[in-house]
Amino acid sequence: MEERPRALLLKFPGTNCDAETARALESVGFATEIAPISTVTRATLDGIRLVVFSGGFSYGDYVMSGRIASLVTEQKVDAALKEFRDA
Repeated sequence: MEERPRALLLKFPGTNCDAETARALESVGFATEIAPISTVTRATLDGIRLVVFSGGFSYGDYVMSGRIASLVTEQKVDAALKEFRDA
């Protein structure tokens, strides 16, 4: 039997719908893992075919919360995601 492609669903504090998104990915054939954005490294992305960002209110329902999420992504995992994209 062929191995299913792996998807990584990334969560920020305050995001939601990760369980529903994971079920949708599973329903179209992905083996899905859910991980907090703060734990992602280049090694985490080894073998991953698809990266998905969870929906909802990252860092709460406040003005500039999306910018906070963007800064966290840039500081912690930007290089790993760029390497993943370019692979």
